[in-house]
Amino acid sequence: MTGELQTRSGMFCVETGQGAPVVLVHGAFSDYRAWDPQVDALATSHRALSVSLRGYYPSQDRIGDATAERHVEDLVDLIAELAAPVVLIGHSRGGRIALDVAARCGTQIHRLVLVEPGGVMEPDFLREPPSQAPAAPDIRLEVGRLIAAGKADTALETYVDFGHGAGTWKRLPASFHEMAIANAHTIGMMIDDGSVPLSRALARKVTAPTLLIGGSASPPIFPRTMAVLQAELPKSSTVTIDGGDHFLTMCKTPEVNQALAAFIRA
Repeated sequence: MTGELQTRSGMFCVETGQGAPVVLVHGAFSDYRAWDPQVDALATSHRALSVSLRGYYPSQDRIGDATAERHVEDLVDLIAELAAPVVLIGHSRGGRIALDVAARCGTQIHRLVLVEPGGVMEPDFLREPPSQAPAAPDIRLEVGRLIAAGKADTALETYVDFGHGAGTWKRLPASFHEMAIANAHTIGMMIDDGSVPLSRALARKVTAPTLLIGGSASPPIFPRTMAVLQAELPKSSTVTIDGGDHFLTMCKTPEVNQALAAFIRA
């Protein structure tokens, strides 16, 4: 990625290229570097701004006021500052945040891309009957204990493999390991923060054309979430990347970049 790290609307941000703005929002245990495989491609025709949300690297000292609600507010301020229609792209937790931002910003969002959005949901989001099985322990608590004990690498391997299958952490690139370990401190915020849940009503407020991108090999919760959103978003379409999983922006880069380029051009 080219471009210099700067501060915008309470966030660190790397800006590259010229043209209409594209704002990229990372997911959990990530930061502005999560979009390195996409930014240079986007910057050939757009002004790409990859943000680090408040509290994430390199602003660890601001973790105290870092919540999803605050992240939404920071992004709304950034979009107002840009003073031009924006293509907004979010992955995972960042996709959930981007959905809320798009609902608030209306016509300021030219196009919206949600790459396997996830995380906190309103109770009726999936509209499934409550499970009769006992609740499983929250893996994040064990991960938090490992991080507090100085075992960030083990903690993140536990977290990633629990949600995405044994061996997933080891096959991810070293650049992801470095980024995730740098953001291990955000685990407490993730556990405590239930703000900005995925919501059917919120999706119905989005006016921008929306692309949902998922991987065919992702855990079932992600395609189920995207199916709900596609049904509720007024103008939406879905692209499924063959063989891709939740980390498809890094592991299926050409396919993701092609889907982004086609949607933004349309």
